Amino acid sequence: MRTYKRKATRMGAIGAAALLSVTGLGVAALASATPAFAGTTPVPTNEYYSFAGPTGFAQVATVGAASSPTSASQGSNFVISNPGGSQAVPTTNSGVPVNYISGNAQYYEIPAGTAYVSSSASGPLTWTGGSGANGIPASGSASISITECTTATQAGCTAAQPKTLVSDSATATYSGYAGPAPTLPYLEVSTGTTKIPAGSTLTLPTVDVTLQATGAVGSTINWSQFEFDTNANVTLFGSPVTAAVVGWTSGPAYTGAAYTGALPLPTGLAYAAPQVLTSTTIGAPAPYINVSNTTPINSSATGVVLNVTGANWTASTSGTLAFSGCPTGATCADTGTFTTNASGVLTGTITFGANEQLATSQSPITVTITATAGTESATSPVTVSPYQAFNSLCSIGKASGATCSINQTISATVTGTALTISEVTTAPNGTNEAVTLSPVTLGLGAGTNNQQFDQSQGLLNTVVVSDDRGTLGGWSVTGQMGGDFTNGTPVGPTADNVIPADFLTWQPAVALETAGTLPANNANTIGCPDQTPAPTGFPSCTGPSALPAVAGAAAGSAGVNGTGAGTGGVATMPAEVTAGHPAVLNNGAGSPAELCATATGAAPGGGGGVLCEAGLSLAIPPYVAAGTYSATMNIVVIGL
Repeated sequence: MRTYKRKATRMGAIGAAALLSVTGLGVAALASATPAFAGTTPVPTNEYYSFAGPTGFAQVATVGAASSPTSASQGSNFVISNPGGSQAVPTTNSGVPVNYISGNAQYYEIPAGTAYVSSSASGPLTWTGGSGANGIPASGSASISITECTTATQAGCTAAQPKTLVSDSATATYSGYAGPAPTLPYLEVSTGTTKIPAGSTLTLPTVDVTLQATGAVGSTINWSQFEFDTNANVTLFGSPVTAAVVGWTSGPAYTGAAYTGALPLPTGLAYAAPQVLTSTTIGAPAPYINVSNTTPINSSATGVVLNVTGANWTASTSGTLAFSGCPTGATCADTGTFTTNASGVLTGTITFGANEQLATSQSPITVTITATAGTESATSPVTVSPYQAFNSLCSIGKASGATCSINQTISATVTGTALTISEVTTAPNGTNEAVTLSPVTLGLGAGTNNQQFDQSQGLLNTVVVSDDRGTLGGWSVTGQMGGDFTNGTPVGPTADNVIPADFLTWQPAVALETAGTLPANNANTIGCPDQTPAPTGFPSCTGPSALPAVAGAAAGSAGVNGTGAGTGGVATMPAEVTAGHPAVLNNGAGSPAELCATATGAAPGGGGGVLCEAGLSLAIPPYVAAGTYSATMNIVVIGL
């Protein structure tokens, strides 16, 4: 199943357009540009989302479309592919400056009759062409978060719950959520707290979702989106304003102004079931095969018979078994046969012999077995350790210029342990559990804040991430304030003894826990890397603590591991870990900010040791009471 959302409109222009409409501004200029579909163009489907705004209830229209296979075999996996696109983020709308968009999120129920398998993004979201204003880089990138939500209270799962609608024009109060409670599990795809600057071009990655067809044969799988959230920050009457959309599915199109009348909502704004973007019928389960030999499978001088089993085949038939993918130089010529019983259960054998291996190699060989009967076929990989056909004794007799060889297999077992984070004291902090920011003096004159907001700055104690699991599944580290900053010696009004948590910002950075060098292919020397102690008369050198980028390259650049090009000097940056973007730190009511993380995808890596650091800046208001303000930051590592 492949889904083609006009995602740049949905997660780009709509992020500003819908929100500007809430403040009474038009959306046409912002919604006019949409990216082209990637791949086969499906049938566009109009979707409508209603929400409570500051001037009444309103609706935003989007266009979605999807394509899917006519059927998916029961028990098989299929992919929903959401291609990304590019969209210009406007700088103004109807004369009102746009500052940035953020918090764009889409919510999809995992359809009945399916089971969630995995999801991945093809890369980070990126933007270019911003102005650099408002402390937001003119260009940058950030991860897309993809979360399978199995409980209502799960971290990173923010789908709205039903809330009674309120419509009071006298007090300009409009609130509530008319949608039903989300059906678990669901998938949340979000840009998080990343700020996408006005004037930039936002490019979103492709998001692939793999599901397994688990429902009854003949049942239908429907794919749809049940909620759309977004935020936009604009300057209205000289002040920055962030408006939010938490949209429930509605329809048909509502053409009136923001609705401020009596409840219930009129047609168009009231809840309506999500549009079905595509449907797939679950078909009969596909035939499959397995190799039932006990592993490890070791060949002998005459080969090894592989026992093949399977199910879901045509009843009472027969077929052939064949190898493919053998080492270069091997003929891969051995074949076998199988039969099926009245229930479609398959049994057969095929011999892995001399035709599938080389006499000069003892390394395990992975080949593919293909079973074929008429139009039905299935494959299964199998790994076999070849027979040690060569001898440990070699003789060339009295021949001159002849050669022969003997061989030995050398192996080493690497055992994984755990993913951990720890704190290391970073000067000028006194301990690894506390951060001391620079003092601020209230008042007028030199050395004071001159009755303006001032910045109390410092450094987060370094967070050491040690991923020693050996699974290379990836991880992320986030930070979130446990609460607001409070005065330890309060005086006067309570409000003057609090500094909000989101007055704290950070600018993350990453580095290898241990900088080091790797030689180029066949360019190593005795003692390198990390042969300790090195043999007498040879220098020792240090290898990097994680897969490095070449010396001088930025974190996240292409990595080297010494089997090709070397690091070209001392490497200091990790190749598979990047720092989060400058961000505001929220309290528990908000979202955590990313300090550092591996990439997303099928093979993110991130093994070894990495340092995650951040500069901190706390905005100190000129009206607070004197004293020491403190709050606790919660730093969380999530293993993927």
